Amino acid sequence: MRSRPRAAGPSTTRTWEREWCRTSTTSGAPRRLWPADYQYPIEIATRSGLFGPGDEPDPGTELGGTNPGKVRKWAMDNFQIFPNMEILIWASGWYLAYRYWPTSYHTHRFEGTLFFPKATTASERAAQECAVVMFKEFALQDAGTLVGTQRALESRAARDDFPLGDQELLVRHFHRSIADWVEEYERKNTWSLATEPERYERRRASDMTELQALYDVGFPRIEEALGYCDKFPLDALPDRARRLLELVHSIIMVWMCVEIWHQPRVVDGADAEIHRVAEPLP
Repeated sequence: MRSRPRAAGPSTTRTWEREWCRTSTTSGAPRRLWPADYQYPIEIATRSGLFGPGDEPDPGTELGGTNPGKVRKWAMDNFQIFPNMEILIWASGWYLAYRYWPTSYHTHRFEGTLFFPKATTASERAAQECAVVMFKEFALQDAGTLVGTQRALESRAARDDFPLGDQELLVRHFHRSIADWVEEYERKNTWSLATEPERYERRRASDMTELQALYDVGFPRIEEALGYCDKFPLDALPDRARRLLELVHSIIMVWMCVEIWHQPRVVDGADAEIHRVAEPLP
């Protein structure tokens, strides 16, 4: 499970991607092996610090799932789990968990929990306390940068896109997973349907609450939507405009249900049904 390099060396990070999480493996020498002038005095006195207590417990067996790339001088695995959890497993025999809870569109609560083997001596307990205190101090320091980042985003001076590196995999994974969720939701629930038969079937499968909601939101914006779509040639609509025009077609499909029939099907239609609708020819 653990590697115990004898000298300090550069750390490296490698990333493995799965459907539900992202795993980042970091290598490097434990701080206790660094030269004394590279350590804080409290780290030397307690044999502990930000990277955990220096006296490593023996778990007795290798922890499955860690160090998937068999990195030499393995130090830590970072599991970024969608949507709001992060688990760091350290080679030195402890782990911590982060949880991020949105509290508004621009604030969140950050929770950090550290897990150690049960201390049996005062020295072991002091080492754990040192790791916890340093974790909180550095967490506050790191989180402080988020305030500046949020202000920059709200200034609207930022670009529409921003490159993300491997060490920002939580941000990258979060947005990718959200995009996948939205795409799946839209695939199942969207009213941006390409053909009239699809729109008619969706109308019949919907209740009046759904049809009313679509109409109430969409009808007041039809002219604005068509004005936007008219900026492009009909046979060369960009994807966003094409989907918007399909949405307008769906609003047209349901308007009589809302304004006249007050039900998804035609009143007094008995068993009459539309079996086939031919799309307009160019």
